[in-house]
Amino acid sequence: MCKRSGTRTRIAAARKYPGEGFRPAAGLAQNAQASVRSAEADVHQAELNLGYTRITAPIAGRASARFVSVGNLVSGDSAQAQTLTTIATLRPIRFIFDADEAAYLRYVRLAQAGERPSGRTVQHPVLVQLQGENDYSHKGNLDFVDNRIDPQTGSIRGRAVLQNDDLLLLPGMFGRLRLLGRPKYDAILIPDEAIGTDQSQRVVFVVQPDQSIQPQPVTLGPIIDGLRVVRTGLKPDQKIVINGLMRLRPGLSVEPQETQIAQPKPVDTRKAG
Repeated sequence: MCKRSGTRTRIAAARKYPGEGFRPAAGLAQNAQASVRSAEADVHQAELNLGYTRITAPIAGRASARFVSVGNLVSGDSAQAQTLTTIATLRPIRFIFDADEAAYLRYVRLAQAGERPSGRTVQHPVLVQLQGENDYSHKGNLDFVDNRIDPQTGSIRGRAVLQNDDLLLLPGMFGRLRLLGRPKYDAILIPDEAIGTDQSQRVVFVVQPDQSIQPQPVTLGPIIDGLRVVRTGLKPDQKIVINGLMRLRPGLSVEPQETQIAQPKPVDTRKAG
């Protein structure tokens, strides 16, 4: 009887505390799982940091010199961000220029007269000349015109885009830009040596039917192929004096010798000096 009673006592004790022996093992399992999650987080952070070691530029272009060496620790914080290098976009490249107020008004009036669309709505062709070049050989298109005149300089800023396929153009270069205005038209071209000055006017000396000469005011344009464009004041069938202007005076009789105006040969300034 005592044995049975003792047996029942032990069974009753076991039934009274059924999970007492499993509690330490469950705690160890939870700690292990937490350690696994912490290790996974460390791996994810390490993979993230490893990804920061390879930086891909969002733009294409030519990189400058590097400012850090391989293996250096750099900071990407906004307050302590370190420049690794600089990248210049070369193809296409933007050409920024300033035009004076008179030129701006001239183009605006052409647009108002219907002779030329506004540069704010149409990407007009442009030509660029670099230092040491004799012609405007780099082609592009007008891309932007500012909305105000700079009161400090009296100019307005514009921007053109050039494809730069040969990668000749670099940021910081200086050049001259020619913005095409009117469409193609027939014009009279004369050498600059045939143009004189009468106070504030530009004049040419026209040979009259009686072989006398008279100054005639003209309105000049740009230089095309080495010759000056005469916008107004001279007719195609008129004859002008192109040599010896310093000895001329109104009414002087001359014996003109007809000659053909030759196009000046370009001077290669890159070989000068």
